[in-house]
Amino acid sequence: MFKSQNASTWSAAQMEDLKFSINRASFSLNSGVVTLQNTGIETAALGQSPIITIPGTKKIKVRHLNHGMYAGSVNNVTISGLTGTVAMSAGGNYELGTGTTADNDATNGTGANGTFTSLAEVGLDHYIIDLSAAHSSNHAVPSNNFLNAKVTGGSAGTATENYMMDTGKITLQLMEIGGADVTTKIRTTTGTSASSADGVAGGSETSFQLTSGSSAVEVSPNENINFTDPVMVASTINETNEMTGNKSFEVLATLSTGVENITPVIDTQRMGMICVQNRINNVNVNTDYYTTGTLTASDPTAGTIFADSYKPKTAADGDANAAIYVTRKISLANASTSLKVMFDAILFSSAYIDVFYKVLKSDDTTAFESITWTEMTIDKAVSESKDYGNFRERTYEVAGLDGFIAFAVKIVMRGTKSTEPPFIKDFRTIALAL
Repeated sequence: MFKSQNASTWSAAQMEDLKFSINRASFSLNSGVVTLQNTGIETAALGQSPIITIPGTKKIKVRHLNHGMYAGSVNNVTISGLTGTVAMSAGGNYELGTGTTADNDATNGTGANGTFTSLAEVGLDHYIIDLSAAHSSNHAVPSNNFLNAKVTGGSAGTATENYMMDTGKITLQLMEIGGADVTTKIRTTTGTSASSADGVAGGSETSFQLTSGSSAVEVSPNENINFTDPVMVASTINETNEMTGNKSFEVLATLSTGVENITPVIDTQRMGMICVQNRINNVNVNTDYYTTGTLTASDPTAGTIFADSYKPKTAADGDANAAIYVTRKISLANASTSLKVMFDAILFSSAYIDVFYKVLKSDDTTAFESITWTEMTIDKAVSESKDYGNFRERTYEVAGLDGFIAFAVKIVMRGTKSTEPPFIKDFRTIALAL
């Protein structure tokens, strides 16, 4: 042993020794399972004025992007922070925040704030709540129907939501040493797609079914997981009311070693789950977006508000479908009379592709942005794809048009199963003078 007084000159201490003990772990050779569960999902801010009252009813439409509650009849939602005053058809006002009315026909309560146990209608980014339905709080039902379609709600509104997953990735920081191993399995909860073949009740899948532990699926951490059917991480209120308090997502990590002095390690400070939702719905007619009752709800001051707000696929601007591709305006050096669109696509039986075009004629004075779209028909029927590598060519053509000098193409992708969206590649379009 050497000693030093100044950290630079060292002298041997011939009569002294240093002794210390080192302890090491001895691990069991029996594997162990670490269970990782989702935390409660934070409430989502609804933004400025997220409520529209539906005249002639006691219902409100809530604007809530990607809310994930597409099985409307069984989903629960807790709303808070709403404010605003709405006129009622027989006089008096209804306070969204408290439920009080000017004529005192309703008991003071939480108004449109509280937990609702079902949704009357659902869309990809909205849902409709019937304020006369069951409510878990001291809820004041409006004494009369709403008079107008009023945009209101204030800026402090929040709501619970589900996280939908069509693709997911478990992010785990692992240390695996030779002779040790970590195997990960997941337990997921079934979800529901945003749209069915028709209607506003969500897809046909059944929500809130938790995979049993014995049926947990083995996956690779830090790699994309493409789910066959939509799954979700449910909100806390849905876990409580629909899943008897069980957590909706679990990772079962099995740690094992063949050598008693080493072990794999999981860093619990750096782990999570990335949830990816495909934004696809299926709106073919207005009753796929709102029910007939909502569409015909008439506002004495503004007509049929909800019917007027629906945008068909042929509208010059806007579309009720979420998966849209629109080319820029393409100007031509010479006038053409025919248009041909070609692309390769993966398309399953649950999905649809609609192709539209608009043209600007040589003598047309209409603004190009104001021209409506016209649907194209496919030249030859193409059977559905068999797997995600099975791209098939699709061709659309329209001929005999008046001479046009500019055009654009719009592709609408629809679907009733969010895990099976259309895939498109090699898009090309040709303008011909025939």
